[in-house]
Amino acid sequence: MATERTEPRIGLIVGLTLLAVCIFFGLRAYLVSYFYMIADDEIAAKAAGVPRARRLLAQTRQREQTTLNAGTTPLVAAVAAIGSGERPAVVAPRPSDDLSAMQGWGLMPRNYQMPALPVVAPAPAAPPAPPTAAAPAPAATHATPVPVPVGGAHRPTATP
Repeated sequence: MATERTEPRIGLIVGLTLLAVCIFFGLRAYLVSYFYMIADDEIAAKAAGVPRARRLLAQTRQREQTTLNAGTTPLVAAVAAIGSGERPAVVAPRPSDDLSAMQGWGLMPRNYQMPALPVVAPAPAAPPAPPTAAAPAPAATHATPVPVPVGGAHRPTATP
């Protein structure tokens, strides 16, 4: 049966232990000093009559008001302009120049049926015209619409 006969690495174990202890005590000293500093600030703020939270809130609100009023148009003026119906050209509504939606519609399959034409009652017949010299019948050169097949395009055909 094989057994390990190497000596334990005491130097590494002691070094890591000392490192962990130093980190622990250093972190503890930092946190204790931080909490003492915060506690002293709170005591001083309460003695002055202004709690720290209110002081921080007032500072934050002051920074926000400065930022809101430092823009090209102050907030009060912008709200008044929008309320009166005026819009700057930057936010005015305008048609889009983006054609990507049209490209998407072009990719859709065209499966549709032609709607049925409404049935119209025939007009009353006109009285027969008096006989005149026989005129030649006009040649039919106009195109007659053909129902569109599903998925196809409309192609007029000439009538004979």
